[in-house]
Amino acid sequence: MTVLDQTKTLAESALQMLYAAKEGGGNPKAQHTHDAITEAAQLMKEAVDDIMVTLNEAASEVGLVGGMVDAIAEAMSKLDDGTPPEPKGTFVDYQTTVVKYSKAIAVTAQEMMTKSVTNPEELGGLASQMTSDYGHLALQGQMAAATAEPEEVCHLKPLF
Repeated sequence: MTVLDQTKTLAESALQMLYAAKEGGGNPKAQHTHDAITEAAQLMKEAVDDIMVTLNEAASEVGLVGGMVDAIAEAMSKLDDGTPPEPKGTFVDYQTTVVKYSKAIAVTAQEMMTKSVTNPEELGGLASQMTSDYGHLALQGQMAAATAEPEEVCHLKPLF
């Protein structure tokens, strides 16, 4: 999907959100509009996420990696934040996902080493993928810590 298509999708979802919010009119008693507003907000969030991924990939392909470094630093700082709001899974679920993202990062790092010699123009996309995986890893790690037992495990400081 191109940037123009994603921009169109974003504009359409914003319009849908505007119509839903207008119909609700700020009236908390208009319960029938709340679901439509929530759905429109979710669609708009997904459209923004899609276009951000595309723009980050495009930026990384031309050598702009500052945003990726900032995203990784932000993900690292989230590890020190408090407990995330209401984890929905179990410790084992989050632990499994942490292992999955850790392996994905290791594979991507290996691919980056290979591509740096054979096909350097693909490094941007790989760096973007690694940035995304690291953000997911940080969130899943935070959720794993929040669901860990006993309570002492939840309050361990990271080693880095």
